Amino acid sequence: MSTRKNVTQSGERTADNLVAGVIETLISLNIDSANAYETATELLESEQYREICRTFSKQHQDFADELRAAIGQYGGSVPDDESFRGLLQDVWMNLRNLVDGDDTGVIVECDRTTEHVINVYFDIIEGELPDEVEQLIRKQFAELKGEHERIHRLAAALQQT
Repeated sequence: MSTRKNVTQSGERTADNLVAGVIETLISLNIDSANAYETATELLESEQYREICRTFSKQHQDFADELRAAIGQYGGSVPDDESFRGLLQDVWMNLRNLVDGDDTGVIVECDRTTEHVINVYFDIIEGELPDEVEQLIRKQFAELKGEHERIHRLAAALQQT
């Protein structure tokens, strides 16, 4: 059941446009995150760390797909993977500037990226969303917290060695 108020048709369209904008932002964020993890995979020496990044890249691709499935009912259009570049542009630049084989630097940058993504999700969850969208975003947020915990522990361990 949706929490949207049926005040006026134009008012609902405005609310739908806001929801579509939120979903588009999260699609963009997840596409950027998936691409950042793919870049990290190319830079890492350790196969174990590459596998972790491949797993997280796939998770973000799946999140983007789930969000794409939800956007149409709010009047939004489904952005493609190339339509967004930039929410994590500084991360991309930092990853590209790292030397191949600097596993610690790459994992620390992945940790920083994941923390940023979690903060965006947290801010969005604090807003008012239709129930079905909120449930989807909360599910993804819970999975992201697990991802962040894992990558954060790994980054901390690598920095201590």
